Amino acid sequence: AWWVLRSAPVTGWQVMLGKFWVYWLLPLAGALLLELGLGIGFGWRLSWLALGSIALAALSAGAIGLGMLVGAIGPRYNPERPADRMRLPAMLLLFALLSVYGGVALLPVGLVIALRDIALTRVLIILWLCLLGGGVAALTLRLAAGRVDAGVEIGGPNR
Repeated sequence: AWWVLRSAPVTGWQVMLGKFWVYWLLPLAGALLLELGLGIGFGWRLSWLALGSIALAALSAGAIGLGMLVGAIGPRYNPERPADRMRLPAMLLLFALLSVYGGVALLPVGLVIALRDIALTRVLIILWLCLLGGGVAALTLRLAAGRVDAGVEIGGPNR
């Protein structure tokens, strides 16, 4: 159906943004419901639930963006194994990128230790996670859209 995508009056950005919303919002809704249930069950304060929800949304946006970029770099089609959608080098690249992304996201933990002011660090950490997640998502979606606009070569089951 690649020819349908190429002949449709949509840009790579529109395609990637549509995929992003589906890949991001559906799992996020489930995760937020789970967080809400656990928060109520454990008696967490509403402010902590709200901040955790913002952090979850921001971090997952960046991770989804990274996955979509790497998926546009090394796609594969295997009719016998539909879940096998990426070439091995692309999967290893995604693993490395997500590991680095998670490490960078944890940098503000040092602020908690250094500043010892939980009210200030809470705001700084959420701001950091929103900027990191949103920035990574926007950048990776833009790069993936350029890759789609340029034409993506999809490998078969043996490539």
